[in-house]
Amino acid sequence: IDAQTFAEWGVDFLKYDYGNKPMGTHGKLLYRRMGAALATCGRDILFSACSWGTDETHEWIKTTGAHMWRSTHDLFNSWESLNDIARSQVALQPYNGQGCFNMDMLIVGLHDTKLPGDGCNDTEYKTHFALWCVLGSPLMIGGDIRDMKKEHIELLSNKELIKIDQDEAYRQAFLASYG
Repeated sequence: IDAQTFAEWGVDFLKYDYGNKPMGTHGKLLYRRMGAALATCGRDILFSACSWGTDETHEWIKTTGAHMWRSTHDLFNSWESLNDIARSQVALQPYNGQGCFNMDMLIVGLHDTKLPGDGCNDTEYKTHFALWCVLGSPLMIGGDIRDMKKEHIELLSNKELIKIDQDEAYRQAFLASYG
């Protein structure tokens, strides 16, 4: 019923969150059920699964029909939060790819928002955007572009970085070790 209602409303994007998940019900069942409902609702709706990376999501998320998934806890507006989440992606790289991309929103330009965290400086925002591009993450922002500085809009529309993110062959960066 929910998927059909979303289709009737003209919804294009659904972020399906783990909030209020019934106790005792495994997330993969809930996400598989919603994925099947969206696939048959008669409308192309981008399905974003948000389970905060709990319940070993990386092992089953591609079986749900989700197009993207949030692989971590909340991203806060701080360098420490960005750094922690970026480092966590090394182990999740094998699970990211065409058809189901991991990670979540960008916080670029959210200097003065009420997001938790002490904020990032412009260099940290540039690093954040470049890293999300190199990792092939979905590029969606968590703020209102009408309230952003010109420099942040220019960063978010950097054609060269976006080309890296949108690589058709999906050649995601990887961590190489030598030794």
